[in-house]
Amino acid sequence: MFYKELDSIRTVEDRADAVIKQATDDGRQLIEDSRNRGFAMKSTAEEQAGEIFKKFVEEGKAVAMYNYENHIAQAKRDADQMARQAERNAAAAINLIAERIVNSSVDN
Repeated sequence: MFYKELDSIRTVEDRADAVIKQATDDGRQLIEDSRNRGFAMKSTAEEQAGEIFKKFVEEGKAVAMYNYENHIAQAKRDADQMARQAERNAAAAINLIAERIVNSSVDN
């Protein structure tokens, strides 16, 4: 009877050892799966961040180009307006210069 109980205890201990080993193996596999899933999530996040960055850069370039073109157009309009004013004032400026030249040569 003692041997029967001893065999029963050994059987239970063997099953307990098998359960512990299986739990340890399952735990290791769970950790490995979690690590792999974490690396995959990190990789996906990096790709998405890169795409978002590119999108912001493209939007920034578009806004900068829009502003640049508007400023260039305004500068051209201002230059054209100044040229028109200079043309309108050219005759008066020429007369003033000629008058000063004549007056300075008469005074001397």
